[in-house]
Order: sequence, then C-alpha cells, then structure tokens
Amino acid sequence: MPASVTEEELLLGFGGVSEPSVQGATGTGQRGLLRRRCVAAAASGLALAAVALCAVSLRGVSHGGGHASAADESLAAIGLDANSTEGVVSINGGNGTDVNHTEDATSTNGSSGAHIGERAGTPKKDEQAGAAHRQGKAHREGHDKADADGHNNDKKAKFDPKKPWLTRRGSFFVIGDWGYDPIAHWKTINNGTCQKAIAKKMLDHMEALGDVRFVLNLGDSFYPDGVKSKDDPQWERKWRNVYDKKLRSVPWYSVYGNHDYHKDPCACSPDPNDCAQINGNVSDLDYFVMPNHTWYQEHPDLGVEIIGMDLNKYMKGWNHDLEAHAQVFEDCNWSPCKEKCLQYSNERAGRSFDLFFERTKASSAKNLLVMSHYPTDYFSSAEFFLTALSDNSTHNILYFGAHRHNTDQWSTFSTSPNENWVVGGGGGYSCDGPQQGFVVGEIYHDYSIHTYNMLVDYDTCCISPATSTTTVPPWAK
Repeated sequence: MPASVTEEELLLGFGGVSEPSVQGATGTGQRGLLRRRCVAAAASGLALAAVALCAVSLRGVSHGGGHASAADESLAAIGLDANSTEGVVSINGGNGTDVNHTEDATSTNGSSGAHIGERAGTPKKDEQAGAAHRQGKAHREGHDKADADGHNNDKKAKFDPKKPWLTRRGSFFVIGDWGYDPIAHWKTINNGTCQKAIAKKMLDHMEALGDVRFVLNLGDSFYPDGVKSKDDPQWERKWRNVYDKKLRSVPWYSVYGNHDYHKDPCACSPDPNDCAQINGNVSDLDYFVMPNHTWYQEHPDLGVEIIGMDLNKYMKGWNHDLEAHAQVFEDCNWSPCKEKCLQYSNERAGRSFDLFFERTKASSAKNLLVMSHYPTDYFSSAEFFLTALSDNSTHNILYFGAHRHNTDQWSTFSTSPNENWVVGGGGGYSCDGPQQGFVVGEIYHDYSIHTYNMLVDYDTCCISPATSTTTVPPWAK
C-alpha cells in the first residue's frame, strides 16, 4: 500500500464525497480535507477498506509536517488505530483493500443534509454526484452478488460500539410519482420502461440489503386520476404487476398525491371509510398501509416513527409569492365536488400539522421520518413547518416529499441540520430532471440513518430535453 493517496484517488475511492457534505469535521489545507473525508467515510458507512486509505493518506500527508498526532486523532475519531488495519475488508466481501468498488451511499452529495446557504441547494455538486452514479467505476449494481454478500456480511457482523456503521438494524425505500399510465404522461418520459426499470432496481437492491422493512410511498400512485375503489383494476395493472411480490411483502406506508384524489370518493367525503386507498390493516399487504389521511406509525426496534401528512392544500406552493390563505388544492377542479374538496383539503392539512407537532413532542423515537406529497420548497408560506423540520434538538427529522419528478436533495429548501429529499422520480409521469429513481435509508446499530439515491440510467427513463418544468429552480442557482 503506498505511503500516500492522491486527492483524485480519494475521490474515486469515496465515490465523490464532497467537503461540504461533512459536518463537524475540522482542519484546513490538504490534511484538513483528507481528515474531513475520513470522517465522512466513516459517518456514511463506507467500508473499512476506504477508511484504511484515510489512515495511509493522513500519515502520508502528515509525515513531513509533524502532524502524526493529528492523523492519529482523526483515525481515533472514526474508531481506527492508526497503526493497525485489523478488520479491514474490501467492500465486496473479499480480503484487502478495493479502491475501485464503493457504496452508492457515498456518491450522493448532500446526503448528510448539508446545503450551501439558507434554503439553498447545491445543483453543481448534485450533478457531479449523478455523474459518479452513471460513469464511475465504483457504481454498484444492486444485483451484483458479491456486493450482496458484502452487505449481508456487514449486517451479520458482531457489533462494535466504535464502528456502528458495520451493522444495520434495518433499511427502507422511498419512492413517489410512479403510477405510469400509457395514455396520460408527459412527452419526456420513456413510456413504461422507466417505471419498470426502477422497480427492477428496487428488487435487486432489496435482495442485496436483505433487511428492507418498509417502503414510504409519497403519492401519485395512479396516474392520471387515482383509483375509484379497492376493486379498481389499476391496483393490479399499475402496482402488483409492476413491483415484484417480494417488494410488496413489506408495508407500503402511503399518503395521497394530487392525482390520487381526482376520482377517489374521499375527495368529496370526510369519512375515511369511503376512501379507495385508506387501509388501516398493517397485515393486509394487498393494498397500501394508510390508516387515515394523516397518521403515524412507530417502529421502536428501528428507533424511528413515521408521520404521514396530507398537505395537498399546498399544491400551488411552487409560487412563492402566494401567502398561506391563497394556498388551495388546485386539483379539486377535477373532482365532482370542488367546494367540498377544497374544504376537506384545508381540514386535512390542519390536522396534519397538528399531528406533526403532537408527535414531535410526544414521540420517544430518535428519528422521525416525515412524509407528504410535496417537497420543502412548496412550504414558503408555512415557514413554521420548515423551522420545525430543521429542529434537531429532540429528534433527527428526515423529510421526504415528491411531486417534482426528480430524485435529489439540491432542488429543495434546506432543513439543515436535518435532511430532506424530493423523491418524485418514480418514472410515472415525466422527467423534471435527469435523476430518476428511489431513495434508500439504512438504519445502523446506533440508530443513525444514512440515505442515498439509487438511479437508473438517463436514457432508460428520459427523452431529451429531460424537463417539463425546470431543472434548476431559482433558489438553487
């Protein structure tokens, strides 16, 4: 093993971990950069092989300047002895150091929730991360058996409190805007090929992880008008026939999207029993699990609580000039009862906020997984909500929205020091950007959660130009 590793090699070995994505690490110059990348590698669950590269790099950078103690300190911070490589394994489960094969988890900039500027994203870095997904040698395909074995070995490894990233308690998927219809879709999506490719990638990664516990489904599950009942043939055609039975063997915790309401009876009824998608029986996996319009579900063994919110009132939130009283559920125009629909959407948003604040006070979970159909940049008129999503004094809050048809962290309003994603690139309607796919959350033994996106190839999903709205919103420029 060489005495030092170049920055280029580190970037390759780390899959593009960027300096701004590391929080709490200190240092300046090349040594500081390497040190921060060491901590980033450990914090994101990167294999010890890459962390070992950090050890060598820090010693190599430090040897001429008397910084050996700083290197040792940095290694100690990530649970490694500077003079030992005990326990170092390659990412694919073999022996030794493999710098050409890294986790997808580290190829997504901003996965730690770090953004540049208040309410701003990092489009340039996200594009670089996407390039790493598509082009880098390190891109891991979920169906790679060796990688799957590596994941399983990690999951079963004996827990070491100094290295909590070595073992997982479980994992989950997040997806939205996937309910492709062959007639009603935008011209930038590549027919049903995209949805099916994402479904296949989900299955492959589920098998690789071996411990997926649930799917967070963010709505717009049935384009263009939702389902009318639990007997609607679209359940079979657009969900069961697309997503493998194994993917449906875990709960799909769900919320309503705007399209889901068009012909659903509960657009015109306050009674949840009238709703085509609502199902409170967690054991009934023939349908989504959604006990009400707004709901919560605890998973104490994972240290998480899920909060589902109906915020369709904020459908026009893309217009940041609108004040709260002017926010209305625009798609009530498609329902047979516009006035009732508007009334119920207002009430459901109010109950959703009430439940959210109740659970932030009452929940004992370390992590709150909060979901609605809309990304954070739709809530400029609900600043109180954005402020609460950014509060990590009691819980780590991960927020997931959809509606915009891309899967990224750069186009949303920041909720730092917490995280949020837009996960609307499910392949159902259009490409509002080049990143189509889903998000993975891995829950480690210390209850920390690492999220990253899994993307399909651009050409599989998108027909140029890959946008029906805008790729880079004004607040991210």
